[in-house]
Amino acid sequence: MLDHEIEIEKDGAKYIMKDHKYYAYYQFGLQRTGTTIIDRMIRDNFKFNKANDLTPHTVKPPNADLLTWKHELNVPKLLRPGLPVVLNHKNPYTWLESMIYRRGASNGAWQNTYGETYKTQNQWERNKTRIDVEANGTCYPDQMLRCYKHWFNTWLKYYDENKETTMLIKWEHLLYKDLREDIFDEMWKKFNWPEYEFPEYTWAMHSGSSQPMTKDRIAYYVKSVPTQLEQRFIDMVPKIMGEDLMNRLGYSIL
Repeated sequence: MLDHEIEIEKDGAKYIMKDHKYYAYYQFGLQRTGTTIIDRMIRDNFKFNKANDLTPHTVKPPNADLLTWKHELNVPKLLRPGLPVVLNHKNPYTWLESMIYRRGASNGAWQNTYGETYKTQNQWERNKTRIDVEANGTCYPDQMLRCYKHWFNTWLKYYDENKETTMLIKWEHLLYKDLREDIFDEMWKKFNWPEYEFPEYTWAMHSGSSQPMTKDRIAYYVKSVPTQLEQRFIDMVPKIMGEDLMNRLGYSIL
């Protein structure tokens, strides 16, 4: 077995081989935006692993200087030159609802993950919007949305500056077979990855906070209207995210 990394370039595409596995891209997106399912689809179709996984996560995330955690808010300094970056995002309304009400997605550990910035600078708003959810702990929707806005401010800028080597995937497009195929066709062509046979993908319950992707769930995400969010949190989304960002991403303001 190999115990070191070998950089490979073939047909214009760069890879890293380690322990007989190919690592060919980085992926970044906040929790509940499709990082796991996109990762599984790339592994199934192209047989590539995330280069994020090459960096041992031996410190508490996030720390952009030391690791390439897939939920990193900022651009890590350890990105390997030449490897593509896959970014993914979800409608802020349904994302916020998922974070608050999907068990395990937004407990106290998530709140502490992103450091002290949003706890100290926005302490009044943070406490004002606090909500305690059964089986999911204490949530701060204001802080969540500010983290999400920060993610977009960081990664959309990266995308705009690196369009030739970056894919920006809208989670809602994964709901449609033809759009999934378009996404992977673009990925194949842009990154010079080997051809593939795209299988019909079965949406699995890949984590403890996931729910079966039934027809009703698909309809919910297609409609993109939250069913559990209080009106004050619905109103908060465009206020914090900003209308310009919502419009750029193609999300209607409720």
